[in-house]
Amino acid sequence: PVHAPASAESPPRHQLVHTIVNLSSDAVAEKHGSKLTSGQIEVFKETLRQIGKSSENAASQKCDYNKFSTAQQRTLNHLTSNKWLTLTGGALSTGPRAVLELPELLEECGISRVQVIYH
Repeated sequence: PVHAPASAESPPRHQLVHTIVNLSSDAVAEKHGSKLTSGQIEVFKETLRQIGKSSENAASQKCDYNKFSTAQQRTLNHLTSNKWLTLTGGALSTGPRAVLELPELLEECGISRVQVIYH
């Protein structure tokens, strides 16, 4: 099960999600993949490290958006709009793209891996 984003009023719920993810380094990935700068990548990794340090429980792994500088928040806004991160009520957590496309990086940052079955 993948944790679906919960609103501020409701607790997290489990939801089965089916998706297609291209894990190949091919023309499709080149055209539609992320074009982050090295600085943006570093902000992303630091955010993931902070999320990973926040809790042992995957459902409560979050970090405070307001701890970041204005410049970093612009990067975080870009990352949330592209689904790498999720921002709910001032708290950042992993987004669906990060969960599906970067499970090894999430584990390196101390973030629990959700069950994903690749076909």
